[in-house]
Amino acid sequence: MRSSVLFSAVSSIALVSAQAPATAPSIAPAKAVTNNPEGHTYVATLPATATVQGAVSVSAGQGGKGVTYDIKLHGFPKEGGPFMYHVHEKPVPSDGNCTGAGAHLDPTKRGEVPPCNPATPAQCQVGDLSGKFGNVTAGPVFHKTFADAYSSLVKGDPQYIGDLSLVVHLSDKKRIGCANFTMKM
Repeated sequence: MRSSVLFSAVSSIALVSAQAPATAPSIAPAKAVTNNPEGHTYVATLPATATVQGAVSVSAGQGGKGVTYDIKLHGFPKEGGPFMYHVHEKPVPSDGNCTGAGAHLDPTKRGEVPPCNPATPAQCQVGDLSGKFGNVTAGPVFHKTFADAYSSLVKGDPQYIGDLSLVVHLSDKKRIGCANFTMKM
C-alpha cells in the first residue's frame, strides 16, 4: 500500500513537471553600438571559386551608430534555399575551408534556439544577419542594404566584425561560400 501511494505521488509530480511550460533561459541582449569610427569600411569578397560569389561591405553608421551592410551576392543554386548568411566568430583559414570560420558571432552566448526573432534583434546572435534581416529566398542575384545597430567596427569590442568572416549557407546549414572581412582603405 505504501509503495503504491509513493508511486502515485511521484507519478503526479512527474506529470505536473511534464506539463509545466518550459521557460527560455534569460539572455542578456546585445548592446547597441554608438561609437563606430566613421569612415571605416570592411569588405568580404567571396572567391570566384565559391558556389556563391560577390561581396559584402560594412560601414560605420551615421554618427557612429551601428553599421550599414551592403550585400551583393550571386550564383545561388536553384535548390537548397532559402539561403542564410552570417558573420562568423573566426576568419576563414588560409586553405579556404569555410568550416574553419567556427560558429556565428555570438558574444551574448544565446545560441541558435529559439530562432532569431527579427522583431527583437537585440535578442538575436550578433552575427545572425539573415535571422535579423531575412534569408535569400529568390533569384540568382541578391542585393540588400540594411542598418544593424549591434555590429561593431571597434577592435576589442565583443561585437566587432572586422577581421572575422561572412559565411553563406544552404537551408540545411551546409556552407557554400565564405570570405574574410578586411579593412578597405
